[in-house]
Amino acid sequence: MLWLPEQNDRLHARFAGFRTLLLEPRRAIWEGVLKPTSQAYDVRVDFELPAHFALNATTYQYYPRVYVLRPELEEHPDYELGPIPHVWWDRRYRRQPNLCLFRPLKNEWSWDDAIADTTLPDASEWLFFYEFWLATGRWRGGGEHAGDPLKSNDNTETLSRDALSAAGTAALAGR
Repeated sequence: MLWLPEQNDRLHARFAGFRTLLLEPRRAIWEGVLKPTSQAYDVRVDFELPAHFALNATTYQYYPRVYVLRPELEEHPDYELGPIPHVWWDRRYRRQPNLCLFRPLKNEWSWDDAIADTTLPDASEWLFFYEFWLATGRWRGGGEHAGDPLKSNDNTETLSRDALSAAGTAALAGR
């Protein structure tokens, strides 16, 4: 398990521009900028540990949540997986969804994972695919989300980030 002071040190080593807004024994909040393309995004990472690990809390309940502060995520109900694909709405920040970066029930993230090595790179990748979604109306980042699982037989094509970089440059530049 990585405790919050160690998470904080690793995050600042890899993402020097991020600020620590809160560092308590059980909760930490960081803010900084991610720039997957030419667009910069101000993001907040809010991470809380359970009060008692003996209660067998799961990562489904306690995982790092990433919120995009600026620019505000655009809603497009008419786009594929709209109004905003692959996000969770929760009680903490009612007007800002947190990014769906992994499947909690599949244990794709654990308390042994460094936020700087998993969550923030995944958030940057999510933002890259979000920009492609804005330009084309189609989600190409893959994934599965409650209520709209992407099945292998649903005619939804998943492209790699490298393939999208080559194919999507013109679409992104033209928006």
